[in-house]
Amino acid sequence: MKTKPIQRSLSLLSAIALLLTVLAVPASAAARAQADVLTDDLVASGQRPFEVEVTNQPPDLSGLEVPSSLDAVVFYLPSGIIDPVIGATEGWNSFVDSEMGLVYFTAEEGNAIPFGESQVFSMTVDVAPVADDITETIAVQVSSNGGGTSKPAAGDLDTVLRILGVSQVSVVKPSTATNADATQVTAGQDNALVQAVLENQGTEPRTVTVTASKKSGSSSITSAAQSVTLLAGGTETVRIPATFGSAGDLVVEVAASSENSQAAPASSPTLAVQEAVSATYTDDSLSPTTVVPGNPVQFTASLSKTGVPALSVDQALSTLTFETFSAGLASPATLDGGDQSVGVTYNSTTVPTSIPDGDYTPAIRLVGTDGNGATVDVPVAVSDTIKLDRALPVVIPTISGASSRLADADPAVTNGTDLTFGGKVYNDSDQSSQCGTCLITGASVVEYGANGTEVGRQPVDVKNSGGNLEGEATLTYAAATRTIRLEVSVAKLTGLAGTGTSDVVAVDTIAPFATGAATGRDANGDFIAVDLNELIGAPAMTAADWSVDDNQVVTTQAQPNPITGATTVTLRLARKLTHDNVQPAVRYEPADGARAYDRVDLKLANQALNAADGVIPEIPTIATVAGKAKQDGAFYTNDSTPDIEVSNLVQGDLVQLFIDRNGDGQVDSGDTKIGEGSSFEGEDVVITASSLGTADADLGLLAQVKDGSGNTSPARLETLVLDFTAPTALRALVSGNTVEVEFNEPLAVGRNHTFDWNVLVTRSGTQRTRPVNEVAGSGDSRQLTVDEQYYTSGVDSIDGAIYRLRSETDRYLDRAGNALADFSVATS
Repeated sequence: MKTKPIQRSLSLLSAIALLLTVLAVPASAAARAQADVLTDDLVASGQRPFEVEVTNQPPDLSGLEVPSSLDAVVFYLPSGIIDPVIGATEGWNSFVDSEMGLVYFTAEEGNAIPFGESQVFSMTVDVAPVADDITETIAVQVSSNGGGTSKPAAGDLDTVLRILGVSQVSVVKPSTATNADATQVTAGQDNALVQAVLENQGTEPRTVTVTASKKSGSSSITSAAQSVTLLAGGTETVRIPATFGSAGDLVVEVAASSENSQAAPASSPTLAVQEAVSATYTDDSLSPTTVVPGNPVQFTASLSKTGVPALSVDQALSTLTFETFSAGLASPATLDGGDQSVGVTYNSTTVPTSIPDGDYTPAIRLVGTDGNGATVDVPVAVSDTIKLDRALPVVIPTISGASSRLADADPAVTNGTDLTFGGKVYNDSDQSSQCGTCLITGASVVEYGANGTEVGRQPVDVKNSGGNLEGEATLTYAAATRTIRLEVSVAKLTGLAGTGTSDVVAVDTIAPFATGAATGRDANGDFIAVDLNELIGAPAMTAADWSVDDNQVVTTQAQPNPITGATTVTLRLARKLTHDNVQPAVRYEPADGARAYDRVDLKLANQALNAADGVIPEIPTIATVAGKAKQDGAFYTNDSTPDIEVSNLVQGDLVQLFIDRNGDGQVDSGDTKIGEGSSFEGEDVVITASSLGTADADLGLLAQVKDGSGNTSPARLETLVLDFTAPTALRALVSGNTVEVEFNEPLAVGRNHTFDWNVLVTRSGTQRTRPVNEVAGSGDSRQLTVDEQYYTSGVDSIDGAIYRLRSETDRYLDRAGNALADFSVATS
């Protein structure tokens, strides 16, 4: 392969020697020079520029040589690599011998190379195609006398013929990049490509391995080698996926190699690796921080964006999430380059009801593409929490300021009383935490009438201070008002609302007054009870403060009424009242300074009123039923509509009779009225009862009276026995010569005549009747005694008794009046 170059070298040396002989001139010193190939990597095939720098080194003065300028230079280019075409260096003449591979330069006047200086010689060479890279050495001869004497130049004069070439190194960013500057990429970017142009000037196809690596700079690049097949004489643009390192500057070098071939590396322009986009959450910027599951909510937050490139945000993927909730951005967004603060708003989305109440830390994700086309997917740590809260707020207001001058009276307020409002606001019914963020949506003092219905309300100013209610007011009230409550409505930031009312506070705007008076009678005599509308204090109340017609008030006693709670003043009278609907006039006219007052210090005014008849009639007495008095603790009758006589009455009393159906001893709606009648002159009243039925029964008989004023006496209860069944004999008992006959019920005292009775006596098997000589006993038995002349003990036996009444007008009767019929009863 190197035969031709060697032959060309020998021919060239002969030619140079001949030329130098022709051009020989005296020299004062031998030339010394340093030559360096400036273009030592030549891509094969075609015309290529080629440069060699020649430096005139100082001469060797040891031989007393005089330094001289170089005025002639000869280059020999190896024919196996390159052939000279033309030499072109300003101020120098050139001669090209293509066959010999020689280029000869001579200096024009004044352009010789002084010692210590250099000259770059340029030429164009024609590179022939080869199969593999070739490295060979050129020869350089210099002369200081026009070629009279020459000397080889020292230096590294290797020339490399490379069939692979790399050029036009640059960065190609994704189509999403909005920044057109190809020298700017993003730190960490992994979707940009390093692009270079490869050429194969060899005579065969080549499988080329291409790499991209850092040549210089403070940043870095990471990439994987790529394999490319290049046709002979072919050119191809290759793109190498790469990832860029931290922010800084960077020059990327692309190298290409194949078997027996190595391209000269090519470099990119200096790249600016920009700081990547990132974001941080701004504390306390999340809103809202409390939401109600099941309701739509739109979150907002503030982020601090850092990084050089601008950012086009992906609306759907840039989310705020927690548990199963997720919301994307409400609108597209583009963040400018550089650092900035930006507010983000998310879609209105319903929080699932499946998420339990509690505190949740949301995750914010910022997704998009920066100006250099780099993918941005930044998780943003959030320092705030979202509280899911379905619980209604609970407000417990209080109202204070009420007081009382009276120990036994409930506190009250009146017009002009200073009220103080307080209480608590809680987040939920557990009352474990107070709600300092709850808003007061309404506060009123509500007024209630005596029947508990609302009669008005007065708005008041109440504030929520950290979950504690605060406020005060001085109010006036209508005369009809009886009680007030503080009503406060609150709402959470989520809109959940609650209302609470305080305990009832009494309102007293009316001076005490008498609501009525009534006469009465008890074991201590007659009195008049004056009822007031409320409790009073009566520090100086005496009998002299009161008057009752012409009846003298002896003493007074004021005490709370156990039913109404108000004061009742009892006026004891000197004389007994009559009972015929007496309604005496009562007056309250105290001396100065002795006037009674209520709990809020309102005074009892002078007043006159008539006392109603309140004397309760005495309990009536049931004297007889069907003309019979009470027997054995009850009244007995066989009359279904008996006459009932009632006594112990006063003129004008209305007597009423009832059957006690429920057995409670009182007249009530379930009882049956059987008659009524009025008493005149206080006489007894006889009332014929309505039908009581014809069946035997024990009944409760009630009697009560009402006087002319409507006062009703307590009821009188008696037992009324309906007995329609005649008495019967049960058995006869023998004791000696006496027979005792027992009956099923007591019999009224009768005639007990001996001739109404006979006794059955048996002697020697013969039974006969025998008279009795004595009848004794009462109630439910009678004892019959047989005269001894008709009865012998041990001989005769008594077998029974016979009752035969000769006159029907004188029979034994039971308690109800039923007659004992004739009968015969055997002994037992």
